[in-house]
Amino acid sequence: MKICQTLIAMALIAIVQLNAAVEVFSADDANIIEMDIRSDNKGEILYGTFKYSGSSYISFLGTLSEDDYGNNVSVQNKFGDDWRYTGDWVIGGRDGQHVVKFDVKSDDNGKTLNGTMSYTDEGEIRVRAKRSNGVAYAVHTHHGGPILPGGVWVLGNRGDRQQYLVEIDIHSNDDGKTFSGTVTYAGEGPVPFRATHVAINSYRGEVYFGDDWHSDGDWLIGSRDKRAVMVSAKSTDGGKTMSGIMEYLGEDPQGLEVRVSGSSAYTVENQWGSTDSPWSAGGVYVLGDRQVTVPSAAPQMPGKVVAWGGWRVAELPKGLNEAIAIAGGKWYNLALKPDGTVVGWGGGQPENNFIPEGLSGVTAIALGYEHGLALKQNGTVVVWGKESITLNRDLPDGLSNVVAIDAGSFHNLALKEDGTVVAWGTNRSGQLDIPAGLSGVIAIGAGRSHSLALKGDGTVVAWGGNEEGQTDIPAGLKDVIAIAAGNEHNLALKRDGTVVAWGSNKNVFGEQGQAKVPAGLSDVTAIAAGSFHSMALKQDGTVVAWGSNDFGETVIPDGLSNVTAISAGEQTCLTLVSIPAATHSANVTNTIGMEFKLIPAGKFMMGSPESEEGRSSDEDLHEVQLTQDYYLGVTEVTQSQWQQVMGTTPWKGEERAKEGDDYAASYISWNDAVKFCEELSKKEGRTYRLPTEAEWEYACRGGSTTRFYFGDNASELDHYEFYFDSTANSASIVKQKKPNGFGLYDMIGNVKEFCQDWYTKSLEGPVTNPTGPASGTRRVMRGGSFATRVDNCRSAYRGVKEDLDDREAYYGLRVVLVPDKSSDALTSNKDSEVITLDQAMNLFVGKWKANHEEFARMNGIDLTKLDKDSLDRLKKEISEVSLEIDKQSVEAMRVEKIDGKNSFRLINKSNDLDYLEIQFLTRNRILFKGRDGSPDFPLDRIDKEGQIVK
Repeated sequence: MKICQTLIAMALIAIVQLNAAVEVFSADDANIIEMDIRSDNKGEILYGTFKYSGSSYISFLGTLSEDDYGNNVSVQNKFGDDWRYTGDWVIGGRDGQHVVKFDVKSDDNGKTLNGTMSYTDEGEIRVRAKRSNGVAYAVHTHHGGPILPGGVWVLGNRGDRQQYLVEIDIHSNDDGKTFSGTVTYAGEGPVPFRATHVAINSYRGEVYFGDDWHSDGDWLIGSRDKRAVMVSAKSTDGGKTMSGIMEYLGEDPQGLEVRVSGSSAYTVENQWGSTDSPWSAGGVYVLGDRQVTVPSAAPQMPGKVVAWGGWRVAELPKGLNEAIAIAGGKWYNLALKPDGTVVGWGGGQPENNFIPEGLSGVTAIALGYEHGLALKQNGTVVVWGKESITLNRDLPDGLSNVVAIDAGSFHNLALKEDGTVVAWGTNRSGQLDIPAGLSGVIAIGAGRSHSLALKGDGTVVAWGGNEEGQTDIPAGLKDVIAIAAGNEHNLALKRDGTVVAWGSNKNVFGEQGQAKVPAGLSDVTAIAAGSFHSMALKQDGTVVAWGSNDFGETVIPDGLSNVTAISAGEQTCLTLVSIPAATHSANVTNTIGMEFKLIPAGKFMMGSPESEEGRSSDEDLHEVQLTQDYYLGVTEVTQSQWQQVMGTTPWKGEERAKEGDDYAASYISWNDAVKFCEELSKKEGRTYRLPTEAEWEYACRGGSTTRFYFGDNASELDHYEFYFDSTANSASIVKQKKPNGFGLYDMIGNVKEFCQDWYTKSLEGPVTNPTGPASGTRRVMRGGSFATRVDNCRSAYRGVKEDLDDREAYYGLRVVLVPDKSSDALTSNKDSEVITLDQAMNLFVGKWKANHEEFARMNGIDLTKLDKDSLDRLKKEISEVSLEIDKQSVEAMRVEKIDGKNSFRLINKSNDLDYLEIQFLTRNRILFKGRDGSPDFPLDRIDKEGQIVK
């Protein structure tokens, strides 16, 4: 048996980045303005919350680097229900001591931070930090083996001048106490450089120009207990990345790769004793990353609804094929569909199921006793329900910027992005009496007559009715990451995956056990509290339920697995089950670097309402159903991509055009665009085409129903698009502005984009998969450009082109890739074939090879977030991953079947700890299961010629 060594080393690939439904803000827009983190184990783990300007409170979990050297902390942040890796931070500036508390705030939008901190075994000291504009770099090193993470470095102080380093050649002759040599900035140098050691790996740098030495700010060189003594690296992309060699004291030289990671470097000072004491240098901290991620309303991964219990909950409404959120109530239930609409069902009182007509753009839902709540993408809340419950229907004046909602029996809670809570409805038991000064909240829960709030520090606050002790927080409860409120009981999920319950343990029939957590329950990732029962979702995708079983609430359906979300109602249990990967693939990148996002099939309202500002008469509002998934370009076709396919440069020499690989291709006619798709299809062996007009608008809206895909406020347009009022006077570099909900850039700006449809003024619906009239005199053109005024940058705006050979500065294109399910999706056994042990013994035999797109999708890597060098490196590394199994090897091992999921373990007969775990996805595709944190590898069977066997 031969296993390529890369298979093991790939667990350490540093270019892996988590794919998340997030909105990206530049560092200029999102400085850190508050941090409150602490440690209970001498700095090995830090936890708490922090805030960026413009964000709500974000949970923080940092783990000290494994080698315990320096103060590099591997950080995860919690967005919604998921923890996500957000890079290495440097917190602290001392040898042999780690930070155990860091509590700071900013009064100037993150330029400076002030507060208190503590080091291990020391008391509290004051701290102040000033952004140094130093450029932070994520570093990786290798010494004859795989590329390994090497921490975060700060190199230089040119962030304010937008100058990156493009070459470094420095060395030390005194064991790292000082450095000398030369550095080159983009457009300047080489210039002489020198630096003096300050603390750990912090240096005070200077460069020589004119006739004197000048400060170059604080540098952070290296990330270990050993000092660096030599760094020599060079960039070929303007300073975004550099590669070369480095050397630590007492070690051989090793390879070095760095990439720009941020401008979040802070020069830190500390003060001991009185406020009159002098401030002392405290080193350099790196707080955050250049790209800041905060929750957004981007589409979530849909799942299949599986429900059980009372009120005919299992009888799903017709057309509810998938949902992205669920909510159980007393009389009925809700599901949020991928298109942002809401559907209700159940056997209770029908007047409570009157979901407001036209409700769309929804991102979250909640149900109370006789009313429902919906949170919209714009941060506003919609309420409906029984007319008599008027208190729940009257929203507080000006309620906006809401990020989470929950509904109690007769009251509601809303969590705002500033970490404060708003309550309204019935207040018989004080459930609306929010404790004075409550802030820093990251989650909320509403029970029958009580309310809960989870703070970013992992503690819980409760108020309102306390008949059953539901507001008596258990002593010592901390490290909580999620909460749920039932009728008169509560659940808290701790960071270690265990659950704590308190409050009522009975209903009107007596003891039920909803507050008695099953013994040994662990590895929990989500919780839900019904009226008299409780639910827990485990890490393996299974569900546990306990408490009242009057309507079968605690009887889990046979075979229920792959659950991604849970909700509990009065007598019901609801779950979302992940849909087989064959129907949902994330991203595709072709051989010339074009990135594509999968746009899932769905229903939407095309056109604009008559009330929309700037509306045109040909934008009739009508329902459109798209029944097929499709891939759409993440960006407009760039000049580099155009040249690789067509070999021409139609923009060259034109007055209103700039040249560069990443500029959007311009001066393109409709006929040119069609020809590009034809040539690209030949080159790639796949089908590329222009989008239909309906496909274009559906993708542009990204689930929105507003004037622009980001809302109705035109003043925000400059954050998302190049248009007439921006500074651009030609096509610009793609991906410079914020993306829409599907992660697509420049949809209504930069250059106009051709569609395949002939134009017709009259649009009628409902209609399924429209492609426009069979003939006409003008083709449709959508989106705005750098020369387009605000009204014509709306999502619904329709442009036309009669001369199909005309080329203009503001004409470009974005293309569709037709899905090829055999290569784009990791298919499951469609016929539910069960592979026996005997069959597996034969099916193992053969050669297997990895595919970089499937590896990325399975391991949550967003290929669109990788630069070209990183993407090429990933392709190269994955292409070397292979597995060869011969019959003799199989016969020499003990083979066991696992879990009935076509998974098998091949065990060394002389050592049970030496084994491989393989799952058959099809007979010709396997999943090689990683161990000890290593990634899973999807592998395809290949024939003698190295071709994939279908």
